[in-house]
Amino acid sequence: MIVIPIYGPNEGAAFSSYKVPPGQPISVTAYWPEGSTVTDHINGLMNAVFAYGGATLFVELMAEMRRPMDFYKGFICAEIFIFVVYITIGTVVYSFQGQYTYNPVYQGIPNSAYAWQTVGNAIAFISGLIAALLYGNIGVKILYAAVLRDVFGFPPLETRVGKITWIIMVPVYWACAFLIAAAVPQISYLGAFVGAAFVLQFSYTFPPILQVGYNVQKDAMLPEEVFDPATGEVNRVDSGFRRIVRGYMKKPFRNTFDSIYFVCSLATAGLGMYAAIIGMSDAFSSNSLTSFTCINPAG
Repeated sequence: MIVIPIYGPNEGAAFSSYKVPPGQPISVTAYWPEGSTVTDHINGLMNAVFAYGGATLFVELMAEMRRPMDFYKGFICAEIFIFVVYITIGTVVYSFQGQYTYNPVYQGIPNSAYAWQTVGNAIAFISGLIAALLYGNIGVKILYAAVLRDVFGFPPLETRVGKITWIIMVPVYWACAFLIAAAVPQISYLGAFVGAAFVLQFSYTFPPILQVGYNVQKDAMLPEEVFDPATGEVNRVDSGFRRIVRGYMKKPFRNTFDSIYFVCSLATAGLGMYAAIIGMSDAFSSNSLTSFTCINPAG
């Protein structure tokens, strides 16, 4: 925010990635820029998802903490800090760069201020590395516990086979991440696709349908149905479609609302992935950037 008003926008980066013509006066708008399409709107929305996405993963973060209930204190403080910083820096940068605003913003600093661009890259590298290690560790753990153990019957992680499998999984996990990142040099479209395909699901798609499933199972229980803790057996009176309907109709309005919410979230995710793919296709066809290239997308 200090450097950008002094040095102006990186017009080469905007032209290289988005074909914004250089040499034009800065243009800002409080609404959608002139000439933008529905695809552009959806891509912007999918990038915004990262500001608040992934709520159901918070449970896994809490499970890693020594005092899980302290999570809320950190969460509230972090959200306030992030919101204030996002709004402030977004307003300042856009007001000075307009149509040349580049994502990530620290690469929108022109080459005449390369030292400041390097400072931004260094800070982003360190913070990104911390986030990658945190989420990567949890991601591999969930993959092993929820997929390999539950689905394929792998042994506990503490065993020799479990440890060897873990050692193999980690480089494979990061190799896949690198391949995805290197395949799409336009970070905005990659971010939009990831937001639509993954992040959006953990905030809007999964929670409502999981709530419906929980309500149906809980409300379908009858007084005569009992659980024997000694044998682990459950005495159910009925099963199948009749039981599902009985559980669903105990809270029909809430379950219907959550079901509609789930369908709308799926539709939004589909639109987001479609818009991101169209954006990637247009970007690849309109400039010299290709997958797995050493060409700097920031010009």
